[in-house]
Amino acid sequence: MKGLKRILCLLAALAITMAVFGCAKAETKNETQETAVSREQSDTSQAAQITVIVNVDGSDGGDKAIGCGGQMELSAGSTAYDALKDVCDANELEITGDPSYVKTIGGLGEGSFGALACGWMFDVNGEYPSVSANECELKDGDEVTWTFVK
Repeated sequence: MKGLKRILCLLAALAITMAVFGCAKAETKNETQETAVSREQSDTSQAAQITVIVNVDGSDGGDKAIGCGGQMELSAGSTAYDALKDVCDANELEITGDPSYVKTIGGLGEGSFGALACGWMFDVNGEYPSVSANECELKDGDEVTWTFVK
């Protein structure tokens, strides 16, 4: 009986030891796999960059006229709104409205000329998309122009 108790205690200790160290090794393996996946995603995101040209043309804005632009590096999947936001951030221009409807850029926009209907429109490669700016996904080499019209 004494020998049986000793064997059962050893087996219990062995089971606990294997459970503790077995789980630790499994977690380490999972952490290694997660790190590898994270590294792959990072490499993919670096490789998944697009270059676009963004222009903001507010020359029709009278004394509030603004203009800026340039070549931008964006993540693949970026939209016309993302491109506008980046160029405005780089030029310290505030955007009001929301990603689906831009009211003003740099203080110029809707309501700038009283009751006159005016605002911002955008085109991609000279064509007006049928979706809002936050849904218009850009491709490498695209040219986005935001134009103030009154």
